[in-house]
Amino acid sequence: MEIEITDEPLRNWIKSYFAIDHITSAIRPFMKQLFEDKFQENVRKVKKKSNLMNIYECNSCDPDKVKPYHAMSGQCSFPRKRGRCNCAKENTIPCPAINACGMLYDIMTMEHIMEEPIWSNSNYEQLSTRACEQMKCYISCTGYRDVSNVDQMELTAFFQICTNNTILRRTLDDDDIRMLEQVKNDHREIVGSTDASADKFKKYVSNINVLLDYDTCIVDRDYFISMELKKLEDDKVKITICEEIHYIKKALYAISKAKAELQDESEGDSGDQIRLLETVESMQRRRLQQQTEVFIQELLRAGARYQPG
Repeated sequence: MEIEITDEPLRNWIKSYFAIDHITSAIRPFMKQLFEDKFQENVRKVKKKSNLMNIYECNSCDPDKVKPYHAMSGQCSFPRKRGRCNCAKENTIPCPAINACGMLYDIMTMEHIMEEPIWSNSNYEQLSTRACEQMKCYISCTGYRDVSNVDQMELTAFFQICTNNTILRRTLDDDDIRMLEQVKNDHREIVGSTDASADKFKKYVSNINVLLDYDTCIVDRDYFISMELKKLEDDKVKITICEEIHYIKKALYAISKAKAELQDESEGDSGDQIRLLETVESMQRRRLQQQTEVFIQELLRAGARYQPG
């Protein structure tokens, strides 16, 4: 049972989201390897500086409570934190693994562009053993604790990790960052709307093709992705109510993340942007309920038609 979407602005919106999904899938392998390499580098640094001879596997240290390695010097290494560093807290707990987690705290804080990793995004029991748990601390907003692997991360999370971690930022050149940011902004624009004009859709695909064509380490121009984008451009894809429901759910998730990020900002028009997102969120929730009910009714009717006897 397939109810095809015929409304052109809605089709364009869904096709735009399809295109974003394709480029995100193309970027993900590079990001996965980049994060794993950075994780292994962090582990090597921890073991070397802490003189840890065994495997670094500590599941007891909460980074909000662990005693930093630099606390032994009696001087804070992070002046930007202005007294918020763990070395200024009372009753911090030294890591039982020769202060290894205190060293990881120092490394990850030092590499954050604002010296403020968001520790609540991680499951601290796995910080020493999983790349994803470390990298989530460089996402700009909270709410990623339940994201258990890189396959669940969206384009905006990739961009934020690569720009908030100063070491990863230097891995990419300015054109990489510029084009990645453009596609990320397109994603945000799609999320903040409920339909798209033909010109908007063409712009989104054009920006993705620029990123694919550029000689970048981020992504290779995969033949399958190129063909899928061409089919979207030629409108040779079947878009049903199933795809609509799927992408409304994805948009609602992305809206929740965008709102969380904006709520952390105290400057500019973030309040107006949040209100606009809330309006779109309300519209999408109503649409999701309506289309889900239509889908269920069609399933019931289809089942009744095929009853034996």
